[in-house]
Amino acid sequence: MHGTMGFRTRRILELPAVTRPTSVNLKKIDETSSGTCHPSALGRPSTLPSGSRPSDSVLAFYVGTFLWEGATDVQMFYVLKSTLRNLAKRGTTRVRGNFPPFSSCMNYLAQCAAPHILPWHQWGPKSTRWIHVEKVPKICALSGTRCVISKRLGGVRMLDFNPERLLWIKDWVEHKTKSGETGVEDWSVVASPTTIPAGEYFLCDIESKLPYYELRKAGVEGDLFIDDELAVLIRVCSDHYNVADIRLIFFVVVT
Repeated sequence: MHGTMGFRTRRILELPAVTRPTSVNLKKIDETSSGTCHPSALGRPSTLPSGSRPSDSVLAFYVGTFLWEGATDVQMFYVLKSTLRNLAKRGTTRVRGNFPPFSSCMNYLAQCAAPHILPWHQWGPKSTRWIHVEKVPKICALSGTRCVISKRLGGVRMLDFNPERLLWIKDWVEHKTKSGETGVEDWSVVASPTTIPAGEYFLCDIESKLPYYELRKAGVEGDLFIDDELAVLIRVCSDHYNVADIRLIFFVVVT
């Protein structure tokens, strides 16, 4: 007997409802881009080859909403892979014991095969984090539980959804702040719910609760490569169109 492998939809996860004239452009961001300057036509990995593999990783989605009149808005939302894995496993059933008549058995199997639709309010608010970004965000770097969003006018935002590192950063920021030390102005811990209000695009408020910490850096330009331990900025410095040197700048190291 030869084994076969097939795919079927187990869960359909609903997203927030949009207003009737709104169109949605939904894209998943893969770990294939790294530039903070101009988008590259070549798909090159943004991960560093020597980095350790994290126990979990985050998925990033680009959500562009627009009206026919030309108004646009851009959100990004994040969800851990472990969350989707658990949702896919939930409710798995196996047929055991005495089998019913053939027709009833076929109806039962058809019902088991039908995907379960999970409304947004049952999974989204507690499992995702929605962030409003520029209307034309530049290329992101994505690796492990970290995502880097670069701004068109220079500067980057690094978001990290690692729960253990989040606690460490929270204690570190509180300690630095209480002792009056500097150097924590660019760091922030977001553990409370945030809300994107309903209005022109969405029918209801979008509340999200997935905790993360964020580091903002201004004046960062170049190609950014990240893994779950560090981020390296690769900058080519030239003089009169002749390459003078290549600089590897360790942007941040937090383990």
